[in-house]
Amino acid sequence: MTDIQNKDIVKDIARHYCNNGRNKSQALISAGYSESYAKTNRGLKIYQRKPVINAIDEEDKAIRANTAYCSKKAESELDEALSVARAQGNPNAMVSAITGKCKLYALMTDKQVVEVDAGPELTLVEIDAYKELARAVKLKLSKGDTNLIEQTPPPSKGGS
Repeated sequence: MTDIQNKDIVKDIARHYCNNGRNKSQALISAGYSESYAKTNRGLKIYQRKPVINAIDEEDKAIRANTAYCSKKAESELDEALSVARAQGNPNAMVSAITGKCKLYALMTDKQVVEVDAGPELTLVEIDAYKELARAVKLKLSKGDTNLIEQTPPPSKGGS
């Protein structure tokens, strides 16, 4: 695992993130993190750290300066596309322009899959015990019993 305190690593994460379509996991992998770490909540929390947030902001500023394209220009183009779509009575194009504007301001994001380590695997005996527990809870609920926490013991490791 690489050192998040290293300013070069932080800049590298920001550069990869801003240049790969803002794919957080892939940016971490490109910056030297393992794939298994990059796809966990723990890995993705790196993006909540102030040095990474600041580095991404700096990278965004550099990209805007180099391309002369910014959110205001994009918004203007999307507004124009929406006007044309309205004038032509094209609801699909209207939705597309509105969706683009929502994504521009992070009101809508593409689905992101996050893999979470579920912990140790259960044995067949434990799985059967949990199935039995689920049946017991379902039965109690069907009878209107809502005091499940106090009355339902956890499954035993050795089965029942």
